[in-house]
Amino acid sequence: MEEARKSRTDAPIDPESESEVDLAIENFDYKNVAFMKRFMTSAGRTLSRRFTSLPAKKQRKMAKEVKKMKFLALVPYCDRHKK
Repeated sequence: MEEARKSRTDAPIDPESESEVDLAIENFDYKNVAFMKRFMTSAGRTLSRRFTSLPAKKQRKMAKEVKKMKFLALVPYCDRHKK
């Protein structure tokens, strides 16, 4: 009996919007919350390189900016306290 594998609901960022992302990636900024949320799950976790398609250096920079956003309470640490 074959069981259907569960697929991940988070899809990678589509390649069509890649050029927009390339321009904005150069200036990752924790103050741009709407853009940075593209690299986070709905639970507030950072997406992996597999889903963001970022080079390692930019993935590390993005992760640092997400951590700054959480520290400054611009986004929640987890989704447990949603109203």
